[in-house]
Amino acid sequence: MNQPQPAPLDLDAIQARHAAATGGNWRYEAYAGLGEHGVLGAADIPIGRLDFGDGDQADADRDFVLNAHQDVTALLARVRQLETELATERAVAESNQRAARLLAEDVKQLTAEATAEPELPVLSGWAADMAGAGLEPYDGALTLDGDDRPFLRAHFAFGPEVPEAARAGFVTEIGRIILDEL
Repeated sequence: MNQPQPAPLDLDAIQARHAAATGGNWRYEAYAGLGEHGVLGAADIPIGRLDFGDGDQADADRDFVLNAHQDVTALLARVRQLETELATERAVAESNQRAARLLAEDVKQLTAEATAEPELPVLSGWAADMAGAGLEPYDGALTLDGDDRPFLRAHFAFGPEVPEAARAGFVTEIGRIILDEL
């Protein structure tokens, strides 16, 4: 079950009220000659008349009131420290999220490039013309290699009447002629 979020603290307003209040360590004692008890701040400045009564609850209430000024000082400092730390962590998280998005885009791009099918030449017209002329593709090919890859590859097709030995001899002779001219 969702619990309602508490209203945000107005630390500046709390800080202003704290600064305007009587400072110093507060204490509880009898006012001289009045028979009443009260809370005194620094330099014996009266803060107010309070009668906490007697018993454990009265002691707890008195302890709470007497320590309120110091406790608020410590709490304000700690809340401001935590807000600063939180702002730093949020900035780091946002930076990490931006970096993760960029990395994901890079991975997506690299994956697309790595898995892309290479563009192959369209040979369907050539193959159809060959078949239409009654030619048969020859299993061998003539390849001339460059520095790191082939720079020429020629495939041949022959009529069914050309014997295998003649086919091989023709391809070999074409290769020799090309090499002699280079």
